[in-house]
Amino acid sequence: MNSKTRELPMNRSLGTALLVGALSLVASCSLSLDWSECDESRPCPNGGACNLGVCADPVASDDTAPQVSDDGIVDVSGVISADTTWTADTIWRLNGIVYIDPNVTLTIEPGTTIHGNSGAVLAVERGGFVDARGTAGSPIVFTSAKPPGQRSAGDWGGILMLGDATIESGTDQPFEIAADGSRGRFGGTEDDSSCGTLQYVRIEYAGISGDGVDEISALELAACGTNTVIDYVQVHRALDEAVDILGGSVRLRHLFITLPGVTGIEWAEGWHGNAQFIAIHLGNTGLIGFEVDEALLGPNEKPEIRPEIFNVSILSSGSLAGQVGIELSAGARGHMHNMIIAGPSFHAVEVKDVETSANLEAFLIEIAYSMFWSIGEGGDSYFPSVEEETAIEAFDGRDDDGGFDEDHHFREVMEDNVFGIDPEISNMTSETNCGWVPQADLPNIALNPHTGQGFVEGARFLGAFQKNLAPWHEGWTTSSLD
Repeated sequence: MNSKTRELPMNRSLGTALLVGALSLVASCSLSLDWSECDESRPCPNGGACNLGVCADPVASDDTAPQVSDDGIVDVSGVISADTTWTADTIWRLNGIVYIDPNVTLTIEPGTTIHGNSGAVLAVERGGFVDARGTAGSPIVFTSAKPPGQRSAGDWGGILMLGDATIESGTDQPFEIAADGSRGRFGGTEDDSSCGTLQYVRIEYAGISGDGVDEISALELAACGTNTVIDYVQVHRALDEAVDILGGSVRLRHLFITLPGVTGIEWAEGWHGNAQFIAIHLGNTGLIGFEVDEALLGPNEKPEIRPEIFNVSILSSGSLAGQVGIELSAGARGHMHNMIIAGPSFHAVEVKDVETSANLEAFLIEIAYSMFWSIGEGGDSYFPSVEEETAIEAFDGRDDDGGFDEDHHFREVMEDNVFGIDPEISNMTSETNCGWVPQADLPNIALNPHTGQGFVEGARFLGAFQKNLAPWHEGWTTSSLD
């Protein structure tokens, strides 16, 4: 993209320039704003004026500071090219794709609110960092720029974290929606690298659904390494996938996903990190809890490292047709333990092809030491039968796993799974008032998470929440429907 770049000087205060002491930027803040060429057929984004073939800057009114809009919100666009802090005493509004340059840190204070306009994305470049550390009492909230009551899934893009860890397709891959020359690329060789920190962060009403090019999940983790911190993060009312993991070794903790448009967590590209304490409520909107698709891996490839996942709750309203707890396809891999799957209207687990069923038989996939309750027609339709699957024609778009018997495998081979025991979760099917914590005395089948991989050890219980303990999502998450 041909562009003109205007640098804003460092050490300038927004308060003295525009709000007479009401707002301020820390001393190291600077923004570089990047605008494209334009003509009558290519209008400027975000209301900018086309002047002699170049988009005039609709965000900055002069060369000293970003513009504060009439509603007192600070608009941000373009490139963050020097260490910057977004303070909690104002609202920050994203316009278009906002890049954080390599070797630059964007710090976001606890309690800060960030609005996203339509199509807005916060993109952390490889080598750049976002340091967003909220608290349980003062979470950081990324949400729609629309007023409360008018918000809906897909109002803005989301957060894109691009890293330098290993992925299956190689190094230096473009993430299409953000790719522009050297920008928007991910993948490398540094599995211990970091994309930054999201802690006590809410991401609401995000996502762009497209043709595989112009699309983004609410939270995209592309080749992020083990030193990335994703802990106490809620993704609420995402348009499509709530969280998409593209390779890398990132570790997830205390991830709370509510009412996704399609999928709670999707992973591909050979993700080899791990996760613990994952809560997903599909509600009346979502279709799949975990979606695993390793199409880039050949059917005979057997990587030594696969994602390890402990302490998961996947719940649903049970009323939306076709809901599946876990869908496995294209040679999926992963070990998933200590789970509660309850409420999906169709099946607990769907195996979509022969490569994936072969991986299950080779124990490259494990779904074990887990419990299943109230799934499918009659509450006990946990898996598709062989008869059902062999009667399906190939052209109908459903799975073709070569006659693999899911029921036998997950009951008899993975014999530590249990079925038909009510976990006694209050208001389990409610989209706004689910109790989450099991009240029943559950079977003692859970494993102790492995040592040395960053897991919270001693969490030998089923599901994301432990009986008789306060649920970890209380106080900083939302259940609002608009």
